[in-house]
Amino acid sequence: MSRIGYGKGLTVEVVIGGKVEENLVSVTMVAPAFNTHSFSMNQRLLVLGNEKMTHVGKSRYKIEVTTPSSGNLAPSGFYLLFVVHRIIPSQGIWIKLQ
Repeated sequence: MSRIGYGKGLTVEVVIGGKVEENLVSVTMVAPAFNTHSFSMNQRLLVLGNEKMTHVGKSRYKIEVTTPSSGNLAPSGFYLLFVVHRIIPSQGIWIKLQ
């Protein structure tokens, strides 16, 4: 698990097979939901976008993004980080935003 602060730059490395369309690549953070009294709460999806994408090898790319600027957009806690290409998400990794 990685820890990161608000408004910080983050570089994500990912393997994407086939033809890559940079305008269809984004990085997302998903807050895990919790249930209470049959209601699902705290669902949140943040799209970080794709500030800079660099090809670094066979099907390997580095994507630079910036985390949300404050707790108003993303309360501190755990999030699953995904790279999405053509609406297909990568495996998620847990990060802690603080």
